[in-house]
Amino acid sequence: MPVVLNQLQSIEHLLSPVEKRIAALIKESPLDFATLSGRALAEQAGVSESALVRFSQRIGFSGLREMKLALMRDVHMLEQVQALQSTDSTAMLLHQTFSALHEALKRTARLLDTTQIEQAAQIIHEARRLLIICREDEQAPALDFSLRLAELGIACDIVLTDERYVKLADYYNVTVIIGERQAGAPLAEHQIILISHQRPAGTYCHLQISYEDMRTRHLLYQAVMDVLYRKLCHLQAQ
Repeated sequence: MPVVLNQLQSIEHLLSPVEKRIAALIKESPLDFATLSGRALAEQAGVSESALVRFSQRIGFSGLREMKLALMRDVHMLEQVQALQSTDSTAMLLHQTFSALHEALKRTARLLDTTQIEQAAQIIHEARRLLIICREDEQAPALDFSLRLAELGIACDIVLTDERYVKLADYYNVTVIIGERQAGAPLAEHQIILISHQRPAGTYCHLQISYEDMRTRHLLYQAVMDVLYRKLCHLQAQ
C-alpha cells in the first residue's frame, strides 16, 4: 500500500494550516514533490524549508529526503497497479512502457546540473585515463561507457569491489562512481565523479539521476553517460 499517501490520509484532520498546504501539494502531484528540490517545494507550498522537514518528521520519517524516497516508491507502486488494471493490448503496453521511460528521463533531466556535466567532461578529457567503480549489477552500463571512451582514446579500468578499488586508486587521478556508495566506503583523495541518486561527502562532481527501479536506472546511467560522451567529442574537436 502507498506509505506516504496512506499516512497523510490518516492524520489529515489533525494537520495545521501550514501542514495542509504541504499535504495538498503532495496529493496534487506526488511525482513532482518526490523529485523537486526542497527550496522549489517550499516556494510552491508557500512554506519554509524547515517546515517541510518538520512535516516529514510529523508523518514518521527522519527527514524530507527519506519521505521523498518513500513517496517515489509510492508513485511506482501506483503506476504498477494502474498498469495491471488497464488493458493488455500491445498498443497500450507499448504506450505504458515508453511513457514510463520518458517520465523517468524527464525526472533526471530536472535534477542534472549542466555545469556539473561540463566540469565532469573537462576532467575526463584532461585526465585521459580513469578508474570506474560500480556494483556487479551495474557493470553493463559501466562497460558500455568504457568502450565509448576507448573510441576517444581514453583508457578505463573497471573495479567491482572496494578491495580492488583501494589497490588501484593511487594509480589514477580521476574515479567515476556509478551507483550508490555505502556509508564509510573508501574514496580516494582525488577528483570523484559520481553518477547516482545520492551524494556522499568527498564527491567532486555529482551527476544526479532520479530514484528508479534497477532496469530504469541502467537506462538513465546510459543516457547521462551518452551526454558525457557527446560533450567529450566536442572537446576533442576543439
